[in-house]
Amino acid sequence: MELSALAARVLLSAEIDRKLRPPRGPLTDESPGSAVRVALPARPRGLRFRYRKNGPKLPRGDALRDRGRRGVAHHILANHELQAAEVMAAVLLAFPRAPAAFRAELGAILCDELRHTRMHLARAEACGTRFGDHTVNGHVWRSAARFRDEAEYLCVLPLVFEARNLDESLELAALFDAAGDPKGAGVMRAIHEDEIEHVAFGLRWLGRFAPAPAGGTGDEFDVWASRLEMPNQPARAVGRTFLEPPRRAAGMSDAFLAKLRRAAAAAADGSAS
Repeated sequence: MELSALAARVLLSAEIDRKLRPPRGPLTDESPGSAVRVALPARPRGLRFRYRKNGPKLPRGDALRDRGRRGVAHHILANHELQAAEVMAAVLLAFPRAPAAFRAELGAILCDELRHTRMHLARAEACGTRFGDHTVNGHVWRSAARFRDEAEYLCVLPLVFEARNLDESLELAALFDAAGDPKGAGVMRAIHEDEIEHVAFGLRWLGRFAPAPAGGTGDEFDVWASRLEMPNQPARAVGRTFLEPPRRAAGMSDAFLAKLRRAAAAAADGSAS
């Protein structure tokens, strides 16, 4: 299947089963086509973004002991994963002349996001919840789909949202375990392992699209932070607990980790004051 065809299907099809269908056979990139931009992904009526905060919040703690609340959690998380896939599809359509290796790697990651969505939906359905039973927001899309070039995409989705999920995926795995849901915990741990590779992709390709100046005072952290716009800031790339091992596995340097930790601490101090 052509990458452009997969991206168009994910972004422009309003049929969820069709959006989430994995490609048959290897992905090719012989006909990337012309650049295409869209304002919003196509979705069925029940899954269109609602911009007011009137949807359910992600249940945590003892609330997850309730089967129905676990269904809500997986519904919310499935929407997050689908938005990530839709943003990636938008990148593939917007930059048909990007390096072939970048497009191939991004296509593989997009397939990971579709698989993550299906995993969450399977758990939601096991809890009696169907996709579309609850209002969904478009936070990930609004934050990550405003990219002007490949580097801006890399700065936000892989290096803010997916980096944050290095923490949150294991936090949620522990919560599902504590609630007596080992299958839900297993989903989160599988996603965590994939996120390490996704963050590594972001770091590696940002270094190619926007390398730190040779001999300058700035480094890869400074390049990344300088390209972020509100509300996306370095501190948003950290969950409730700052985990170094997965970040090191993704290729973050000691200097990057030190600056990220300081940014997260400063943001926490500011919100507490």
